[in-house]
Amino acid sequence: MNNLKYTRDSMAYDFPLFQPKERETPAAAPRRKENVVKMPVRQGAMKEQRKKATAKGMAGKLSAFLMAVLVLAMLCGSLYLRVEITEITDRIDKAEAVLEEQKSEEVRLLMEMERKVSYKNIEEAAQQLGMQKKERSQVNYIRTNPDSKGESAGQSGELWAQND
Repeated sequence: MNNLKYTRDSMAYDFPLFQPKERETPAAAPRRKENVVKMPVRQGAMKEQRKKATAKGMAGKLSAFLMAVLVLAMLCGSLYLRVEITEITDRIDKAEAVLEEQKSEEVRLLMEMERKVSYKNIEEAAQQLGMQKKERSQVNYIRTNPDSKGESAGQSGELWAQND
């Protein structure tokens, strides 16, 4: 603490440090000499700078326009694909509905066929036609020699041998 000056005032409240500084009046301020050297500008260089600035501006506008077109194209493509997906989904749903209808029709037809082909219905139809069940006395068994041959005429009239 030997490097601090002992004062009666507290250093925590050094208000002049926080007060705004007074500006120097122009007359009191020393005049500084400008050390900026202005180079003479050639007319050709000026035109080149304008061309470059114009080209940069045009390039920026062109790139912004192309980006906007790209974003718009992406949005349109996205909407188109969503519409296509929706249409395909609708077609799939309709096809599934038709499939379910066909499956139920198949089940209905199978049940109808089973009902018509049932043994009871066949017996009733046979009785209506005057048919009756065979009896044992009506069955005749024929015994043949295994070496026997039968011949039949084909459609062209030629005979051909058939081994049983």
